[in-house]
Amino acid sequence: MKKNIVMALLFAVQLGLAQKTTGASPPAIKTTQTNTAQETIYSTDDVTIKPQFNGGSEALNTFIKRNFKKPKVKGLKENVLVSFVVEPNGKLTEIGVLADVGHGTGDEAIRVMERSPNWIPGSLNGNTVRTQYLLTIPIQ
Repeated sequence: MKKNIVMALLFAVQLGLAQKTTGASPPAIKTTQTNTAQETIYSTDDVTIKPQFNGGSEALNTFIKRNFKKPKVKGLKENVLVSFVVEPNGKLTEIGVLADVGHGTGDEAIRVMERSPNWIPGSLNGNTVRTQYLLTIPIQ
């Protein structure tokens, strides 16, 4: 719970302080019920079990460190906020950037997340569901 509050605060700060955003509209954080339950996208606050990278947060950090190519800009110490949907099969879709510091960091974050192995999907009442996930990638 404490981690969710911190992530929400980071999200709000990032949106307020973002220097540059991508031209495309960011994906919605939560989509309302549509024709079928398979089309509903739940926020991480709405699911019983949150999606997670296979191996946990340490494995996710290692994956990002190994795959993210940082721009060669001196003194760049910002974060990129990425949004994506973890599908019931664990695949990541609808990858987008909500806060980008420029210098190609947003495109690089998308590239890395597209290469991500399947995640452990979120579930609601024992059923795997589509879940919106926000991830902050530190650029240091």
